[in-house]
Amino acid sequence: MVSGQLGEARLAYRATIDSADPDRAPEAACALGLLEWKSGDLEQARHWWAMVVESGHPDFVPMAAVSLAVLEQQAGELAQARHWWAIAVESGHRDYVAMAAVSLGVLEWMADEVDCARRSWKIAIDSDHADHGPMAAVNLGALELQAGELDAARRWWQIAIESQHPAHAPRAAFDLGELEQLSGDLDQARRWWTDAAESGHSDYSPLAAFNLGVLEQQGGSLEQARRWYGIAIENGHPEQAPRAAINFGALEEQHGELQAARRWWVVAFESGHLDYAPVAAFNLGALERQAGALDEARRWWELALVGVHPEEAPKAALSLGALEQEVGDLDAARRWYRIAVESGHSNHAAAAALTLGMLESAVGELNEARGWYRVAIESGNPSCVPAAAFALGALDEASGELDQARGWYRMAIESGDPDFAPRAAGYLGVLEYEAGNSDAARRSWQITVDSGHPDHAPIAASNIEALDSD
Repeated sequence: MVSGQLGEARLAYRATIDSADPDRAPEAACALGLLEWKSGDLEQARHWWAMVVESGHPDFVPMAAVSLAVLEQQAGELAQARHWWAIAVESGHRDYVAMAAVSLGVLEWMADEVDCARRSWKIAIDSDHADHGPMAAVNLGALELQAGELDAARRWWQIAIESQHPAHAPRAAFDLGELEQLSGDLDQARRWWTDAAESGHSDYSPLAAFNLGVLEQQGGSLEQARRWYGIAIENGHPEQAPRAAINFGALEEQHGELQAARRWWVVAFESGHLDYAPVAAFNLGALERQAGALDEARRWWELALVGVHPEEAPKAALSLGALEQEVGDLDAARRWYRIAVESGHSNHAAAAALTLGMLESAVGELNEARGWYRVAIESGNPSCVPAAAFALGALDEASGELDQARGWYRMAIESGDPDFAPRAAGYLGVLEYEAGNSDAARRSWQITVDSGHPDHAPIAASNIEALDSD
């Protein structure tokens, strides 16, 4: 409405309200509240709807209470919203009680008032409302699952399924399938997910198909897995289709069907999904690298870097660095490793720093190597810290910085790493022996012996034996 029309409407509604007609006045106040809400005047909307509630009109009271509840909920005033939802429920009006009970139950559950939520949702179910009854049953199933009442959850979800509601029955079937999977009853999980998959629901059908693909793949039924992944992909769901294509590609790769793997990963990549497209690009790069198609591997890994995915981008940069290092292009390798380091990824950044340390050490750039090893140590990554500490110990020992070398070797030992801890203890033993510290040497070698490492323990045992024979 334009401004003039709004003014005329307000005047007309107020005239009707002023008439005090027992039916038309509450109806006009409801309409005027709606007009003010749409105009952005929430206080006036509250005023008129509250007037309706005070009128006690059996039809317009629940209508106004629902309107007030929605207004307050949108404004973040949840206590007030609950108050109005409760009034709508208490009205018992056939058109509003179920909707209000569902909404009230949600707010009560959010406030951890589980018994109140149960009561409200049961009111909605008992109303036999075609939409809100099944919705309440789905919610009750989720509530009971969270409370650990699995049989009760099953019962409510089955009620929702039996309603055959086009939205809530598939959701209940999907949730029931997840419950049965968690309970270890895979046949029942398969049954319910099949129901959800065959429902045609825009979300739960492809999600159930994806889950069925995973279930069948884990059970070794590969043709069934392929069928379900294919159904999930054909559905075209923006989330589940590329996700299924990723899994389908991995399944085919595991069984040597590399062309099929390529095809499915390309499907996932072409979806443009923010998460699955970079995963697909990385996987395609790895597949091409394994096949010796280095230019294709580079292309896919560089595509995995686009968008700077927090997992796939640093992993791709690390892989590109390794590829270029292997073919002898050390400057390119350094560039990619540095990109991986700069990502700050807890694993890939640390691995890239460690690898840069080894690269620089191998070409004699020892200060550069030390710097990268320290970056790896500062990351705190448990896989990289022991190797970097051991490498720094070896570098400092070779340059005569024995106290520093001792510190790095001890760091590697204290890490408890199954390879570098016994290795560092062996090296520290040699350092102490050559420095004339036989007791310290014996203690370090004994650590290596006690580790039982297949390579380093026998050498340390021989060193102790030789020390004792001196």
